[in-house]
Amino acid sequence: MVIAMKKTFLNRYHYFFDTNGNLNPRCDAEERKNFLELCNKIKPNASFGNIKTGEIYTREVFSLRKEVLEEMLPIVYSEVFDEHENVKACGREKCLELIEICSELDPFNYYGDIKQGFLNEENIFKLRWRVNA
Repeated sequence: MVIAMKKTFLNRYHYFFDTNGNLNPRCDAEERKNFLELCNKIKPNASFGNIKTGEIYTREVFSLRKEVLEEMLPIVYSEVFDEHENVKACGREKCLELIEICSELDPFNYYGDIKQGFLNEENIFKLRWRVNA
């Protein structure tokens, strides 16, 4: 259930924020309120904005996004790679999910082809090592 909430958060994040971190002007206050409620379910002790008005505190949401991505990386990594770092027969969707998570954590490196699902294993191993260190 928690993993599903985190995946929903990441999907909704892309609706509310563009690649530069700017808030989407088309989302209304009710949508922002629902997003803030989701953020509070994931991390209840933090303040992500004013739920009554729908005002979002972007820095707090950015930090939550980074935490969620760092938590999701080992989970998805273990679904794609076995204990000997060989690729499992997991399907293209899991490879794409791993590439997307890696690319969001570190957009300056190449982690694979998003269209075809081919992985750049070396960069993924390096990122996982950096995140777990």
